[in-house]
Amino acid sequence: MFLRPNSLKLDNYSILSELQHPSDHAPLIVNIQILKEFVPDVRYTIIQNNKEEIKFTLDIIKSFKKINTLYLTSKELLEITVQEFARTQEQLWNKHLKQVKITRQSKDR
Repeated sequence: MFLRPNSLKLDNYSILSELQHPSDHAPLIVNIQILKEFVPDVRYTIIQNNKEEIKFTLDIIKSFKKINTLYLTSKELLEITVQEFARTQEQLWNKHLKQVKITRQSKDR
């Protein structure tokens, strides 16, 4: 990409003087910083079609059946009940999840 050295389109970019050509044009150089990023090689999950998935599902059903809907007489009580169920679901998830190693696939495939 070529832009004129005094062009307003350059904004925060600069053209090195040794790269300026007699034609009043120069190549545009942009530095892109690459940061190191932590990429985990494990994840936590409940493996599908596994006995832990069945146990997790049964535990969720049991906790859902324990919810007493007779006393849900206001929006506030409903919100509290939903929050309690969400906390229970999260606890059950953490109880049944397993650590799974993530493998990298080659780009040749």
